[in-house]
Amino acid sequence: MRGVDFPNAPTQTDFLAAYGVREGNLRYTEFRNTQIAGQYIGSFRNMPTSSITAYVEQLRPGTEETGEGYASRAQLFDQVTAAATKVITQRQNNPFNAAVEIGAYKPIASNNQNDITSEVANRFSSQESLRALGINAPILSSEEAAALSEQVRGTKDVNQTISLLQSMGKTLPAPAMRQVASAIAPNNAATAYSALLLGTPDNQYDNTKLLSPIASS
Repeated sequence: MRGVDFPNAPTQTDFLAAYGVREGNLRYTEFRNTQIAGQYIGSFRNMPTSSITAYVEQLRPGTEETGEGYASRAQLFDQVTAAATKVITQRQNNPFNAAVEIGAYKPIASNNQNDITSEVANRFSSQESLRALGINAPILSSEEAAALSEQVRGTKDVNQTISLLQSMGKTLPAPAMRQVASAIAPNNAATAYSALLLGTPDNQYDNTKLLSPIASS
């Protein structure tokens, strides 16, 4: 359920001219409620969860309200509540997709190590702002972690594996490397352990520098 835009929307005068005073006012009220619902729904995706709950509560019809407008206000409340529930449920049950939906994360569709590293770095830098919204998204989806593990497992070139991990280690801070290690551990413990070593700021491999002549001799 997404937000709705109404370019060149009809005015109350237009409704009155088309339907008369009584029905025109009723239809205009329903239309305005739909507009309001659309605006709320569109803004929920980038709104903190606590704010979503507060906004929905503001729209709850009062028990003392009656008359023809009550039904449309109740319908507005139901529409906005359904949208809020969808957003909050996704954040709780599938935070990775929630991050993708608002554009904070982009799916990794490349096997290029620089592309992978760049997107993982972007995700790590986005996590604080996502948490402020109530989205605790993992740095890799389960599918991406499995694909990355399979990519490493499927190669016979050990240098390729080392190159990928070092590419990450040169760019990503240690906490990000630890998140990568945690994500791929269920699929490839050995690679996860290597990533964990590279995620230590003063690790013995010092992956941020070239090997010294002594170390390579």
